[in-house]
Amino acid sequence: MDLEYLRNICNQLGLKNIQIYYTDRFMLWLENKKKQPLYMRLFFTVTWFVLKITIRFFPFESKALSPYIIITAYI
Repeated sequence: MDLEYLRNICNQLGLKNIQIYYTDRFMLWLENKKKQPLYMRLFFTVTWFVLKITIRFFPFESKALSPYIIITAYI
């Protein structure tokens, strides 16, 4: 979701003191993990590990990796 798009919607609604930002770190999941083939589970585990280590040393909030958007505004 585009933060500027959300900010424009809040402005159109007449809200004031608008704060919009991404929060939390990446989320990666695999549906029905036990039913997936071994190669898929291994790929998932390696990918998850690499991303987890990368984010641990280089923390940042991004559109691609943040699972939540926080919007606070006043009427």
